[in-house]
Amino acid sequence: MKNKLLQAAGCAFVLACIGPFAAFAACPNLTLDLSYGVTDRTAGGQVLALQEFLVSEHYLSATPNGVFGPATLSGTIAFQAANNVPPTGYVGPLTRSAVALKACSAPVPVTASTPTPAVSTSGTSVVVPGGGESLSIGQTYTVEWNAPSGNVYNVVLEDATGTPQGFIVAGSYARQFSWNIGVVNNAGSSATETVPPGTYKIRVENAATGAQSSDQESGVFTIGDSVNISQVFPQTAPADGKTTVIFYGSGFNSNSMIDIYGYGNISPMYVSPDGRAMALTIPADVFPGIHSVAVMNTYTASDASGGATTQTYSNTMNITVVRP
Repeated sequence: MKNKLLQAAGCAFVLACIGPFAAFAACPNLTLDLSYGVTDRTAGGQVLALQEFLVSEHYLSATPNGVFGPATLSGTIAFQAANNVPPTGYVGPLTRSAVALKACSAPVPVTASTPTPAVSTSGTSVVVPGGGESLSIGQTYTVEWNAPSGNVYNVVLEDATGTPQGFIVAGSYARQFSWNIGVVNNAGSSATETVPPGTYKIRVENAATGAQSSDQESGVFTIGDSVNISQVFPQTAPADGKTTVIFYGSGFNSNSMIDIYGYGNISPMYVSPDGRAMALTIPADVFPGIHSVAVMNTYTASDASGGATTQTYSNTMNITVVRP
């Protein structure tokens, strides 16, 4: 009897001690951008922390495993939609702030102050690509450059004539960047676009001076299209406008559309930053049956062609549509 009382007292003591820590653990320390396909092998436990939060808020029923898969994507989208965050499935500053406000009673900063960069007029040079490469849209490629340390640099994609197409990365202290080939953004905007297949070169400039000496440009290389579907999950889905269907493959971008033969084009609700996954729902007016589907990419040229558009298609796969 005495031992049982001691055990009960010990348990009460332990629960009293861990209570505050359990509450603290429920406040996830999310500092990284997370998206479909990311695992804790590279995210340092933050995917698991996100999943545990989604479970606690009843947006995720699957067991947390540190892999940002379809269930986590759906749970993230549902949380975003319920908390006035664009429901993209991408966990960035706005989503992290919403999570902190919900779990920690205090939002995390959406933006951070940027140190004033030092100014140097020393030249820079692009190491990779060196020129002559054939790159494929949607693949990942490491751009490297030599530059004096302590400065901030912009990496600009230009067409073969030297016309800027957008920033590969802006405001970088580093000397390399993992680029989702073909994706650029414009000054003063976080919106991205994908350039059409063609011939390009890269220029690195000092963000403070904008200096453009001849040694700042890479050799000319080509960017080609390689949009491809490798898997559709699930392969049978209801036409209810709610059930998430994931397309896996490569070459997906912000302009991608899903072409359901006999029905028309559908815009995805999410495209992963690496171009390897897309999420969508099947509209309620798609008739039941087996449908062939393909991904269509549309590109608009920004050169002397006057904005001509081109379209490229992936391979086709089948999906079975059923009534809800």
